[in-house]
Amino acid sequence: QSTWGNFLYFFGMTDTTTQSVAEAEKAIGNDFFSKKEYFKAAAHYTKAIKAEPTNHVLYSNRCMSFLKMEPPKDVKALADAEKCVELKPDWAKGHYRLAQVYLSLGQFNSAVAAAHKCQDLDQQMKKEVATFLKELQVKKLQKLTEDIDLLQTKENFKNHKLVGNALALEYSEERCTSFLDQIFASITIALTSGNAGTIAALNGLLVTLPSKLSARGEPEPLVRRHFENVLLSEPRQKFFAQQLREEFSTRPAHALAFVTTKSALLAPRRWESLPDTVPAQSDGVFVQYNSPSTTQIWYVPFAKGKAKGKEAGEVEVKDRVLLNLQQYEIFPSVFGEATRQ
Repeated sequence: QSTWGNFLYFFGMTDTTTQSVAEAEKAIGNDFFSKKEYFKAAAHYTKAIKAEPTNHVLYSNRCMSFLKMEPPKDVKALADAEKCVELKPDWAKGHYRLAQVYLSLGQFNSAVAAAHKCQDLDQQMKKEVATFLKELQVKKLQKLTEDIDLLQTKENFKNHKLVGNALALEYSEERCTSFLDQIFASITIALTSGNAGTIAALNGLLVTLPSKLSARGEPEPLVRRHFENVLLSEPRQKFFAQQLREEFSTRPAHALAFVTTKSALLAPRRWESLPDTVPAQSDGVFVQYNSPSTTQIWYVPFAKGKAKGKEAGEVEVKDRVLLNLQQYEIFPSVFGEATRQ
């Protein structure tokens, strides 16, 4: 028995009595929740938990009350969701509640994993999970759209911290795995904005994912504008790579990506000798990704003007294409001999 249970038992309150107290407080909490009085609902769920501290449903209910508050009490909600899953790990709705908390915290990958766990435990939750995942994608794009607004002027591009918020990731291992996805999503938003300045601002960006925070606990600058027009002859490629290696010796990074539009890449212009490749046939954005384990380069084609289903002047972004690295490499690996794809 818990300490609270022993206390009640000492005064003649049996387990049946404490369950009755818990049910009564839960009912009051549910009533306040239905009236959108979330603080009062949470208070009564707390009383119910004190009476029956091993009831997983009570933690789930209080968790949802915390999430509904303005602003949401995310940390308290997370503690309740984790406790709910701990008490009843095979209860699908507990994992669903955890997914909702992760979404509120902006931890999108963890939210997806928890939602899939919920569905694995209960296929009847499949429709609800599908709706949740759609909501997650919308919120993720909204977040990216808010961040990309910072990229409207050259002044903002010169502000490392502002740009770092737009294309960089939170500092966790799971976010490291989604580094490229965030870059591609940001590029798509920049292109479809229709703003010529925003598109031009993609020229010559170096995006790095540091492996640690600064000494003050703040993000180091993650995005830098290296060139207005990208001219990377072979000697400059080597010099550029050496500079980065020296920098990473003092500020380690998990990965980096070099981003530039085709129109700004003055050299190397390898598509001129490769007429059958996608870069030779359309405008687009090059993205070269480099990590200790791999080096890859993609091309994101886009078309300006009126296309099917588009208004005049809108930009149509097409599916990205993985290029042959030997043909299109922009600069050498800065992590040593990585797997080349």
